Amino acid sequence: MTEKTIDQLIDEAHDYFNLSSIYEVMDCEESQARAFLNQKYDNPDTKRVDAYLQVVQQVKQML
Repeated sequence: MTEKTIDQLIDEAHDYFNLSSIYEVMDCEESQARAFLNQKYDNPDTKRVDAYLQVVQQVKQML
């Protein structure tokens, strides 16, 4: 399996939540990121938030 690039991961993150940037939660603790997403997107599905935060974590590891 090929590694995804940062650009691909950012695009994937935007597929989950496109009204904000991953950079808004990049430096947050997980609980803070969840609170931000819950407020910004009116309590979205938990699985969607989990998937989004996994993508953000992958981006963090690449930086």
